[in-house]
Amino acid sequence: MKVEIWGTYPPPIGGVSIHIMRFIHEVNKLNSNIVLKDFNGLDENEFDYIIKVKSKLNEFFALPFRSKMLIHLHSNKFIVFVLLLIFGRKHKIGMTIHNKNLVKTSKGVKKKLTTLFLRRLDFIILNDPEYANQFTEAFKIDKLKTHVLPAYIKPLETERSKLPKKVLQFRQHKEFLISANAFMLRFEEGVDIYGFDLLIDLVYALKKKDINVGLIFCLPQIGNQQYYGQLCAIIKDKSLEKDILILQEKLPNAFQIWEASDLFIRPTTTDIEGVSVKEALDFNTPVIASNVCKRPKEAVLFKSRDFEELLSKTFELYKASKAINKTPISFNGEKITPKILEIYLNS
Repeated sequence: MKVEIWGTYPPPIGGVSIHIMRFIHEVNKLNSNIVLKDFNGLDENEFDYIIKVKSKLNEFFALPFRSKMLIHLHSNKFIVFVLLLIFGRKHKIGMTIHNKNLVKTSKGVKKKLTTLFLRRLDFIILNDPEYANQFTEAFKIDKLKTHVLPAYIKPLETERSKLPKKVLQFRQHKEFLISANAFMLRFEEGVDIYGFDLLIDLVYALKKKDINVGLIFCLPQIGNQQYYGQLCAIIKDKSLEKDILILQEKLPNAFQIWEASDLFIRPTTTDIEGVSVKEALDFNTPVIASNVCKRPKEAVLFKSRDFEELLSKTFELYKASKAINKTPISFNGEKITPKILEIYLNS
């Protein structure tokens, strides 16, 4: 049976699009009958197994007239659920869930239709075991249809390229380089969910300890413009313009920045996995991450939004980075592509 992955190929760059990019290239070496339908990608590409969707609605309208296939969805948009309920009844459908937003779906018609769609799926892949339990309970999903697999796939060698000159110069002038990222600046219940505000305060506190520290914050999309302006004003007020580099380039090789760093920090208030955490660990860079989901055992955790604990653990890792004989990080990512192929075969 033909398999179509429905999602986004970079750009834009984010955890989901990077996962899809690595998966489609990896899986195509094992099964050439799998293609990606790229719904939101901005650029054309040269791969015959990646098809840029010209008309999104026509893709749904054509489903009743196409041969039976398996659609692997990477989206949690409500309109997509409704359209697939209407036009996709002929086909098998599975879904990977990359965040925790669905359980927050409000009551009423939206909740009922979302539940109807999720129960209709042939398989559901979740990235976090604790969230998987919460999810199946919230929507009364058959646990036999759910699978818990990490989203992390090791970067492809073809992803490597030269880093921007300003990144290399910034690295050269900083004794202790921290890196972090956000898809875009977002608020949830009045809080910066990516924790950029905490990182600004962290750099300021470390500088007061006479540490030559720098932060590279990858931000491919600004998101909340007003909040971004407020943060820039704080950076200026604290005289940190030369210590914080906000990188707005849409880098497909951001993992090379984590690789070049002394520490990677993931201070999010919500997460389902945090692919960048595993990227950093895979390249032997220490990681500090919030305790909002299951993290690799090699990561150092701090209580979400607890600045004092974040500062304390960062300072400890700074002192450890000065040690002569540093212990290498023994992180081994799970091979998930063959496991997803097995799910396809059994659905």
